[in-house]
Amino acid sequence: KHMRSVARELSQAILNAARGNIPRGARKDYKPYWTAEVQKLEKYLEMERSEAEQAQSVVTNTAYKAAAAKYRREVKRAARQSWVKTTESLNIDRDGHKLWKLAKAMSDDNTSRPPIVLEQDNFHPSH
Repeated sequence: KHMRSVARELSQAILNAARGNIPRGARKDYKPYWTAEVQKLEKYLEMERSEAEQAQSVVTNTAYKAAAAKYRREVKRAARQSWVKTTESLNIDRDGHKLWKLAKAMSDDNTSRPPIVLEQDNFHPSH
């Protein structure tokens, strides 16, 4: 009996730690390509934007535009690299469902939303 109570306490401690540290559900704004470099450039861009808004000079505006261009280039590069990594790792024989999920995401086919029904004077052209 003593062993069961120790096992139960251990299980409860693990579950409590998991509840406190593992995120629940998917993030709406999740971007698979988001890297530490993109995050760093975003912070730098925000700093440059703030300086450009406060100083309102040609120098700060030019620095802001350069930071924005560098940020956009890095986002595109990271997204491209993430896409290549994702598609290279797919195994059609084993990961067919992942392939279909990816194809649906690319076509923006969200099946969780109900279909849009058009109605005009009690006439339903979508039926």
